[in-house]
Order: sequence, then structure tokens, then C-alpha cells
Amino acid sequence: MFRTVVKMIFPDKPMQTTQVILDDGTPKDDVEYYEPYGITSSCPDDDERESLTLTFDDDISQCVNIMVGSRKLRMAVDKGEVALYDDMGQAVHLKRDMLLLKSPNKVEVDAPTLHCTGDIVADGQVKDAGGAKSMSGMRGTFNSHTNDGAGLSNGQM
Repeated sequence: MFRTVVKMIFPDKPMQTTQVILDDGTPKDDVEYYEPYGITSSCPDDDERESLTLTFDDDISQCVNIMVGSRKLRMAVDKGEVALYDDMGQAVHLKRDMLLLKSPNKVEVDAPTLHCTGDIVADGQVKDAGGAKSMSGMRGTFNSHTNDGAGLSNGQM
């Protein structure tokens, strides 16, 4: 096993391949990049991409990458923490005291039902499906509504 510099990544194949630079400066093409089932990534272009490369019986013609990473792009975490992250500032961070979902863009949940067993606290507005009405707008409409002569009280929300 040895370290190599990753010059190019080709993520469009069923098994990603890389071009690496060996210790002696020789480029090696079509080095397969093995990943565990259910987890995949493609490190963005970066001068500091490195990989751990394995050979079989010290035969350089048969080598594979088992890790590709960048020291420059690595997200810092505290001991015991875990994170999935990218170069755009998005992260799923399993912190010591909470799960932090972070994105400079929107976060979308694609599921038929979203169930929460605890309270939901929003610093911003909560809107309906079309985005036309906010919870505070709906509350204002409800609070200003009266039932003339129906014997019902005007219950404020």
C-alpha cells in the first residue's frame, strides 16, 4: 500500500477510475476506485487530492484505490463525531449533542409523509404547499374572523 497523487477522476463508469501519479512520477491510468456499498463520492478537482493505492503482489499493473481525499477540503470534526460533507458547504454532521443538517441551499425531503415525534421550532415562516400563505398569515385570518349571532366565541390562536 502506498500514497499517490490523484490527477483525474472518471466518475461516469460503473466503477470509478482514476489517473494517479506514482512515487517515481509515473502516471498510472484506469486505476479502479473501490467504495463500500451504499456510499459513493467523487472528490472535486483539487491539486491536493491523494489516494491510498494497493497493489497485488507488488505488481504495479494491478493496483486499486481504496481511499481518495483532499486535506484542503476536509471538514474538521471533534473526537467521536462523524460527518458527510462536500466542497459546497453542505454537511450531515453527527455532533456529540445533536444531528446538524447544513446547506447554503434548500433542503428537500422526498417522502410521502414526514413524521416528527417532538416539537417543531422554526425561526422563519412556515408556509402552505403552494407557499402563498404563511402560518402567521393564516393565524391573522383566523383571529380576525367573527361568527355573528352563531353563539360561538371568537377563540384567538
